[in-house]
Amino acid sequence: MSKKLGIGNNTLLPVSENKIFIGQISNFAVIGRVLCKRKRYLMDIKRIKQVVKMMELTSISTDKISRVALLNRNTELEIIEKEDCVSIDVKFKENGLQTGFGGLTDSKGIGFQRFLNQYKLQKSILIVLICEETGEEFHINGFFNTELRTLKNIK
Repeated sequence: MSKKLGIGNNTLLPVSENKIFIGQISNFAVIGRVLCKRKRYLMDIKRIKQVVKMMELTSISTDKISRVALLNRNTELEIIEKEDCVSIDVKFKENGLQTGFGGLTDSKGIGFQRFLNQYKLQKSILIVLICEETGEEFHINGFFNTELRTLKNIK
């Protein structure tokens, strides 16, 4: 069963039970993951920060939203369109360490189309981790080594 999720007081996106989503927020193509418990959310952020170098963007952060920019490009993002969903695999790599997340969206619908349209305009992707328990968000800005495969074989 899907529900709607607001991100940074922006557009509501459908979020599946497995908590992986894709869409567009403002001028960003966005993918993300929702974590039910704050402990898991903080653990995932800590692991990502241990693997890749980031710069805090405190001037635009709030109590609930932390924004960072990647300082290295050792990331891989694979987005594969399937018949009825989208497969997403995010990997952060540095000095032999690796972390990330992946899974399938509940559906592909309008969120995927908006993602594709924005991605064609600007090859930058925003990654968002959300804590469902507290409403906290962790945004990662940056350009990624992205492999995008659609059913129409557009890359």
